[in-house]
Amino acid sequence: MKQKQYKNGFSLIELLVVLGIVAVLTSLVAFNFNTARARARDVTRKSDLNSLKGALELYRNDNNGKYPNTTSYVTLLSTYLSEYVSPDIGDPKISQTGDATSWEEYQYTASSPYLGYTLTVCLENRSDDMATGNSCGPSNKGKFYPFEGGEPPVAPTPTPTPPDTGTPTPSGAEKI
Repeated sequence: MKQKQYKNGFSLIELLVVLGIVAVLTSLVAFNFNTARARARDVTRKSDLNSLKGALELYRNDNNGKYPNTTSYVTLLSTYLSEYVSPDIGDPKISQTGDATSWEEYQYTASSPYLGYTLTVCLENRSDDMATGNSCGPSNKGKFYPFEGGEPPVAPTPTPTPPDTGTPTPSGAEKI
């Protein structure tokens, strides 16, 4: 009777199959990791936008209800908002790479006569509900999120006084 001989180790086919599976799983993890990093940068951009909105409202309160008169984001931070917010608020992708061409910097535009403004950031996640503007970024990979703020101040409405009926109320008695 012939006995089967078993070799120790794996065949070439088995090794190639395992390596293929590992390569596919690695590429899926890397893709998801990059997507998560892009979404995290978008969260930072939205947080920065909220900080800038608050700083602009503080500036408005201190400057007769008017917003800064500039079209330069750098000037906005260094000159107008330096006492309200950190001067190094900027796009996180540019901060990470150090390359100004890697993404778009935040934008600020004041409306005439400086009673309103538009802050714009470029989000990497094009499917984000807040990204409603045009395409942006290198190779149009992102989508703008414009925020318009600064409605003109509303004049307080006077409290109406009840009409006088002309009949005096005796002291100690209540009107019904």
